[in-house]
Amino acid sequence: MLEVLTMVPYTMSENSDHYHKNQNISVKSKEKRMEEIMRSLQNTLNHPIVRNVHIFCKDKEIIPYIQKQRLNNSQKIHFVINGEDTMLSVFQYVNRNLDGKLAMIINADNYPVEGFTEENLNYINSHKIMYSLSR
Repeated sequence: MLEVLTMVPYTMSENSDHYHKNQNISVKSKEKRMEEIMRSLQNTLNHPIVRNVHIFCKDKEIIPYIQKQRLNNSQKIHFVINGEDTMLSVFQYVNRNLDGKLAMIINADNYPVEGFTEENLNYINSHKIMYSLSR
């Protein structure tokens, strides 16, 4: 089974640096982006090899938003509030909490597809392969 880690930005937040640097971004665009992220999260939660999804958040503001989505398999979600969204914090979390487990770090708008199977994971794990997915 697979532990998935992701940083989910809350684009609707007034505190979101990334989405508020450019004030020309419409509310509709921000909503559309959150819908895309929620679809990806739902696909990740639905994947049969995903045990848990660890969502890294700068603050607690996104938690009620995600809970209101009524996502299937939401019991797999574990929120990690760490005040920052850096890869260093994700790797430190993995080192402290997921030692000996197979982990996947993905962007919020990505998700594992059907071809990613338990057999693939066993091969990756037994051969000590680091697998990197990018766009």
